[in-house]
Amino acid sequence: MSMVTANPTRTDRMPLLVTAGLFLAWCVHDAEELATVGATTSEVSDRLPSAVAERLASTTPGEFAVAVALVGVVMAVAAADGIRTRGRGFLFQLGVLGFGVHGVGHIASAVLLGAYTPGVVTSVVVVVPYSVAAVLWLRRRGLTDGRRLLTAAVVGALLFVPVVALARLAASFLVG
Repeated sequence: MSMVTANPTRTDRMPLLVTAGLFLAWCVHDAEELATVGATTSEVSDRLPSAVAERLASTTPGEFAVAVALVGVVMAVAAADGIRTRGRGFLFQLGVLGFGVHGVGHIASAVLLGAYTPGVVTSVVVVVPYSVAAVLWLRRRGLTDGRRLLTAAVVGALLFVPVVALARLAASFLVG
C-alpha cells in the first residue's frame, strides 16, 4: 500500500499526468474535429472515395457530436485504466498506441488529400507527441516492452474502425 503525501513530488504526479493525459489529449483533438468537420469535409469530399464521401455527407452534426462523445467514453475508460494501474494496464497502453496510430492516420490523410483535414493540427501538436512521450515514459519505467507495444499498436489500429463505426451507428439511433 502506498502512502499519499501532502506535497507530492513531480515523480509522484507524473503517472497521473501521463494516464489522465490520454483523455485530455483526446478532448483537445476531438474539439478540433468537432469545430472543423462540417466545412472542411465538404471541401475535400470530391477527393474521397464515394462511399466515404456519402457516409460523411449523410452524418448530421448532432450524430457526429454524439459519436464523438461515445468514443470519448471509451477513451475515458482507457485513461481510467491507466490511472488505476499507474500506466501498467493493457487497456491504457492500447488507448495510447491506438490514439497515436489514429493521429498518424490524420496526418497521412491530409498529406494524401493535399488539404487540411479535421484533426490534423492537433494530431501534429498533441496526439502524436503525447503518444510518443507516453510510450517513452512507459518504457523508461519498465511498464511495457516492445512486444506489448507492438501488440497494442496493431490491436488499437484494428479496433479503431469498429469502435468508431459502432459509435456512429449508436449515434444515428440516438439522434435520428
